[in-house]
Amino acid sequence: MNKSFERDGNLIKLTLVYDEPETSKAKKKVVNNFAKGANMPGFRKGKTPASVIKKMITKEHMEYMLSETFKVYDAIDDYINENDETVIDVKDIKLALADNGEFTVCADITLPEAIEIKKWDKLATKEESTVEEEAVDKFINNLYDVEDNYEFNDEEGAEVNGAHTVTLRTTELDEDGNAVQDSTKVTQFKLNGESAYEVAVREATADKKVGETVEFKNPVSDKQEKAEIIEVASLPELNLDEFAKTQKYFEGCENGEDFKNKVREYLQRNLDNENNNKFFNELINALHTENPYEVPAALVERAMERNLRETIRMQFGLSGKNADELVHNLMSSDDYKAQAQEAATQEAFFDLFVEQFRKNQNIELTEEEAQKAVDEYKAMLPEGSEVDERTVTFIKKSALHDKVVDVIVDAQN
Repeated sequence: MNKSFERDGNLIKLTLVYDEPETSKAKKKVVNNFAKGANMPGFRKGKTPASVIKKMITKEHMEYMLSETFKVYDAIDDYINENDETVIDVKDIKLALADNGEFTVCADITLPEAIEIKKWDKLATKEESTVEEEAVDKFINNLYDVEDNYEFNDEEGAEVNGAHTVTLRTTELDEDGNAVQDSTKVTQFKLNGESAYEVAVREATADKKVGETVEFKNPVSDKQEKAEIIEVASLPELNLDEFAKTQKYFEGCENGEDFKNKVREYLQRNLDNENNNKFFNELINALHTENPYEVPAALVERAMERNLRETIRMQFGLSGKNADELVHNLMSSDDYKAQAQEAATQEAFFDLFVEQFRKNQNIELTEEEAQKAVDEYKAMLPEGSEVDERTVTFIKKSALHDKVVDVIVDAQN
């Protein structure tokens, strides 16, 4: 196969030409595959002669089947990847089987207009902050504050004051003070909570006891409720050394101090990630402001769909047909698109900016850097796993992207 292209601004005309010998071989494969399923009168199934099959296949159908046999769409993708191009669209793909036996594929590839980079350094500052001890203590107390650690008391006369939680059987009342049918529910409330509902419960049950009934307005529904106090619970004082040994997420803690250190490290990582995300958002917004550019709608939509697929995979573990269906439904929603538009636009802009910046600055990946990226990827796979060339290309492109981003980020300091 010979490959050639002509570039005119942001349009590339790509031509793939398969010569007569390889086209002839592919045509035989098409005919043989067609013959295997053919059920023609006068012939046994799968035994129809090739000469008869050839007459049944139209020129247009043969061209289409040749494009499938040669995997021309993969060949077009390979060209795009080899030239490290971001593409808006591939269209007007024309297939032609010539009288001399050659098979030709012509495709128009539309690229985005280049970004005119004006300013890219000293646009954002990364915030450095340290986790406060109060945050560590609060996190641990929240871990401890679960029902498994509560000591319950449902004896009549047990006081609500001094308890940690109270459990109510609540019933909504209508305007005449009558119970609304099917509105009764049992709910546990924390008495140190600060939500409007928890505050209302705390005020209504102050100085009350198990077995008593109270009335109050639900601030969420704005309805009057009658509530029977059915139990209270206390939370014993935290023994940090003992509690540390029960933790599954923070395994291997020998004592309370060791546990606190691991919690502190965990919270610090989260805080660092939060600061990094904030920094990148500020940087991308500033880059877009300093370098005005209208991002093509197709790239925004692609970024939106890519982010959606990753979210579905991470949160719901869905892929394949199930993920495709959910993606299709959400991408058909104007409300979802409006919500995701800004983030997808900024992401698509940043990818284009990085690509243009790399070309302007002549940043390339060295052979050592490329091999290191591939080796690190392979090290994460089960022993004996194979990595195909498409994956290798993707890994190298990702490593080059990261290298360019590092240059831009370093320039902000």
